Amino acid sequence: YADNARKMSSDHSQEPGVDEASLVRRLKAHDSAAWAELYDRHYLSIWRYAVGRTGSREAADDVAAQVFLEALESIARFHPRKPIAAWLYTITRNHAAKWVRRQRRDSPIPPPDRADKGMDMVDDALFLSQALDRLTRDQREVVVLRYYADYSTTEIAVLLGKNERAVYSTEARAMAALRRQLSSESDNLTPGRDEIGPAPGIEGVEGR
Repeated sequence: YADNARKMSSDHSQEPGVDEASLVRRLKAHDSAAWAELYDRHYLSIWRYAVGRTGSREAADDVAAQVFLEALESIARFHPRKPIAAWLYTITRNHAAKWVRRQRRDSPIPPPDRADKGMDMVDDALFLSQALDRLTRDQREVVVLRYYADYSTTEIAVLLGKNERAVYSTEARAMAALRRQLSSESDNLTPGRDEIGPAPGIEGVEGR
């Protein structure tokens, strides 16, 4: 785990060789340049994860803003026993889950009637988000982190506190479950999605 954490510190959204402990000290000192650096490194992954969990780009904007606000407010309590990315992931997961619970309570969305080809009222991102909600929590997290937030298997293992073999296994079960769920909707989804790959609704996120 420690080796993977060190690898993650230099691989994902960071320049190789950056001293994360030094960055944390600067963040705690409210160094504006350090906070800008943190934002530049991690915003896109946070935003993409939030899109995957909420099915809404607007909601992802709100979640990402809340994540950095909470990070600012709680940085004094952060202890660099794990990568900053893992700390931010926990905050992001919590805010995204709150959004989903609030949305279900305040504006429950009925199952989409995709049989009427003339009423495509639900886009692929939202439809897939609903399919993801029917996975187990671990399966959902692995899929969103892998295909939305673009983390590697090694990085996901660090974020979730699991070994890589467990992540591979969870991903395989999740993708099999998604294929079963979406098979009845195959006429409405993009052909050729049968192999594991970027989820529907993700194209164009890179330009965020």
